[in-house]
Amino acid sequence: MVVMPAKSTMSNAPNSYKNDLALASVKISAQAASTPWLDATKPYVPVFQEQYGTHLTPNDISTYYTLTESGQAGIEYATNELHALFLQATEYVLAHENEVAPYFHIPKALWPKIQKSFRSSKNDTISGRFDFALTENGIKVYEYNADSASCLFECGHTQDQWSKVVGVDKIGRSSSNTLFDQLVAAWKSKNIQGKLHFLCDNDHEERYHSLYMMSAAQAAGIECILVVGVADLHWANPRDENSFVLDRQGNPIRNVWKTWAWQTVISQYEASNGRTENVRVMDVMLHDQVRVFEPLWTVLPSSKAILPILSQLAPNNSYLLRASFDEAIVSTFVGGYVAKPVMGRTGANVSIYDSNHKLISATDGKWDQDTIVYQEIALLPKYEDDKYVQVNTWAINGHYGGTVLRIDESNIIGLSSGIHAMRVISNPKH
Repeated sequence: MVVMPAKSTMSNAPNSYKNDLALASVKISAQAASTPWLDATKPYVPVFQEQYGTHLTPNDISTYYTLTESGQAGIEYATNELHALFLQATEYVLAHENEVAPYFHIPKALWPKIQKSFRSSKNDTISGRFDFALTENGIKVYEYNADSASCLFECGHTQDQWSKVVGVDKIGRSSSNTLFDQLVAAWKSKNIQGKLHFLCDNDHEERYHSLYMMSAAQAAGIECILVVGVADLHWANPRDENSFVLDRQGNPIRNVWKTWAWQTVISQYEASNGRTENVRVMDVMLHDQVRVFEPLWTVLPSSKAILPILSQLAPNNSYLLRASFDEAIVSTFVGGYVAKPVMGRTGANVSIYDSNHKLISATDGKWDQDTIVYQEIALLPKYEDDKYVQVNTWAINGHYGGTVLRIDESNIIGLSSGIHAMRVISNPKH
C-alpha cells in the first residue's frame, strides 16, 4: 500500500502538552449534596439518574482537572485539523477501494452503499469524538470515533452542572458550554424533511444520549420520535422488497439518528440470509431511502484500518502516531508500540509493548483473531492521583465543540473508565 503524502499544515500551530493539564480537588459540601444536582425536568436527566443516582456524596473529596488556555487552543486546533485530515483519508480509501478495502473487513456488497453514502451524505455528520493523549511532545491522536455518541451528554451537560453545584464553575471557564447550541445549529443546517426517528437499544446510556441529542433536534424545530429497540417496527408492505419501515404509530421511517454502531449493522448483515419478517436494525439503517446520522461512510474514519493510511498520507503530521499493518515495522518505532484489532471497540483486545517488545498491559475481548494494526506508542499521561487521563474532544458538524476526560488506573481506557470534569484556566504567569 503506497499513499502519496499530503502537504503539512502543522508549522507554528498551537498545541497542548501534558503539563497543560493539572489535577485539582474539591470537597462536596452538605449543601451541595442536599438536593439533586441535575434538573430532572429535562427529559434526558431522569434516565441518567436511574443509573447514577440523584445526589452527590457529602464530604466526598472529588477530583477534577484544569487545562491552560494555551492547551485549550491546542486541542481546538487539533480537533478541527484532524477532522479534515480523517475526511481526506476517507476520500483516499474510496478512491482506492480495490487496493485498501480488504483491510476494513467490510462485505464487498456494502462498498457501493458506502460510496453512495459519501457522495450524497458527505456533510451529514453531527458529532464525532477524538481520543487524544497529551504527551510531553504535544497532542497524539489514537483514533476518531466518528460513529459514536458515548460521552457526548457528559461533555455537554453533566460536567458543567457538576462544576456549578460543587462551586468550581467560578474557576476558569467551561470548554463545552456551547456544545448544545452547536448541536442545534448542526441540525438546522441539515434541512430534515419529515420526522426524525432516534433509534437506540434499551440501555441507560443509549437512552439518555438519544434524549439529549433529540432535545437539540427539537430545539432546531424538527419533529422527533424516540424508538427504543426494534420490536415495534414493522414493514409497510411485507411483500415488497423496497417497502418502508413503519414505527408503532404507522409513521414511515425516513430520517434516523442512532446509537447503534455501523459495525454492529455490518455484523448483522454478514450473518443475514436475506430479508426476515421481523424488522432488524440493518433493515432500517441500510435502507436506500433512509437518511442516517451518522451516515454509513463514517464507518471508514472510525475504523482502525484508517490509521496506517493516515500515517502514509500525512507522515509529518505531529498529531499522528505512525501505524502499519506490517508487524515487522514495529522495530522502527521508538519507545514501543500498541497492537489493536481493526474491528475492536471499547478498548478490547489491545496490547501495549515497550521498546524491548515486552508486554506492558493487555485487555481481553472477542477480536483476538482480527487483523491487527500496529501503532507507535504514546502512553497516556499519569497525574498526582496515580490515574491515567485521556482527553476526548468533540467535533460538532466538523468543528470543535467540547472536551471530556476519561480517567482510569489502567492505561487502556474502556467502558468502565471514569469521567471527570475539566475547567479551562489562564496560563500561569512566569
